[in-house]
Amino acid sequence: MRKQYNQKLGGISARMSKPLPVAKVADEYSAEEQMLFREQFAPVVQRYRRRNRHRIVCVVGYCIWLGFPVIIAISGYSLSKDIIRAWFVVALSLGLALIVFGLSLPRLECPACHNRLDRRLGHYCPKCGSSQLEPEHWYRTPRCNDCGKRMARGKHGRCYRIRACTHCGVILDEIGL
Repeated sequence: MRKQYNQKLGGISARMSKPLPVAKVADEYSAEEQMLFREQFAPVVQRYRRRNRHRIVCVVGYCIWLGFPVIIAISGYSLSKDIIRAWFVVALSLGLALIVFGLSLPRLECPACHNRLDRRLGHYCPKCGSSQLEPEHWYRTPRCNDCGKRMARGKHGRCYRIRACTHCGVILDEIGL
């Protein structure tokens, strides 16, 4: 029984980490189908941008709020225990809001091939949708030969915008995420 359970877990984790097989690529879809994919993806984009803005506001508010007692201490004022407790409660609630907004970003999934857009890179450039994406090597990041963009990942996440699905090449958003 335990061995069967572990095999099931292994199958689930393997499926989640590998991209799904792609039935069709961008060139094989008609213009109407590609427009339909963009329309299907538009509400996800709006929700993602709105939640990302909320997360940024929480980060800025949290930084200002954490700096508040330092400014008060530098100016020479003393704070009562009630004010310190209230400050601590607000700091905790802002930290919790940061965690909630960070975890509640919508799942970026291509409506054409149903692969995740914010995970591994496929064969297509996420900026222009071209199939000229050079693969990653141990000494360099992936680079698109068509638009020249490098797909670098920094300490704080990816350093490029996602306009197209990297697995099938369908353009999903004109501005990019």
